[in-house]
Amino acid sequence: MRFLIIILIFILYGLPVIAQPCLISDVLKVTPLPVNGTYQPGTTVKFCYTITYWENVNDNYLLGVVPTFAPGWDVTTLTPIGQPATVYALWGFWIWTSPVTGTTSGNTIPYPGWWFDNADGYFWGWPDGNPGNNWGDGFNTVGHGPWMFCWEITTSSCPPSVNGASLAMKILTHSDSEMGSWTVLGCDTDPAYIFSATIDCCPTIYTSIISHY
Repeated sequence: MRFLIIILIFILYGLPVIAQPCLISDVLKVTPLPVNGTYQPGTTVKFCYTITYWENVNDNYLLGVVPTFAPGWDVTTLTPIGQPATVYALWGFWIWTSPVTGTTSGNTIPYPGWWFDNADGYFWGWPDGNPGNNWGDGFNTVGHGPWMFCWEITTSSCPPSVNGASLAMKILTHSDSEMGSWTVLGCDTDPAYIFSATIDCCPTIYTSIISHY
């Protein structure tokens, strides 16, 4: 069915439009929220990123969700939380892994993240632990969603961090032609989700008022 849809696209419209984004809407829940845009050293923060709508441009399915972090975070503390639900694929599941190399693109993502693993691009067999050689979590419909992906990470100590160090986080999504085995390109203009904060190495010290008589 997936191949028939792509053939019809070529017949009716000619070459597919690669630049159209697949990621249409998303939201990030952060616990705890930063105070005045800052976190204290050693603060563990939970992130839950939800893709509420994904459009299958050129029949591209969602394959990977990967966060990257600015120097103010202690990346050795990065830990996945829970298990994302498989939304549309008939077989397979989401795994937390790295690195991943795409069969079609040859590109490698070295950072850990959530990736969909199924049976080498088909809907039967057993997943092999390599998301780069298969399709994503999708089916032959126009739009998909929602998915939720969670992880936690802790801010660095001071030192080595310095006051005002960036605690930015960038979340990138990857389709199964970008990083999997699907061969019709799409989703290459999907925007990154950017979270911004800084580390406060010099917290405010509150003192009581002393009265002299």
